[in-house]
Amino acid sequence: MDGLKTGYTDQAGYCLVGTAVQNGERVISITLGSETDDKRTTDAKKMMELGFSK
Repeated sequence: MDGLKTGYTDQAGYCLVGTAVQNGERVISITLGSETDDKRTTDAKKMMELGFSK
């Protein structure tokens, strides 16, 4: 990942916007409303992996 913004509020939960570049292709992931910090990170990683696999 080369860019990200994390956040947390009671209403929104744990959130993360991340960007990454692999082989010249950029993927952006947005995770909203996660119940924990760890789940937010795991979900963002899964989305990045899925995006780069397509």
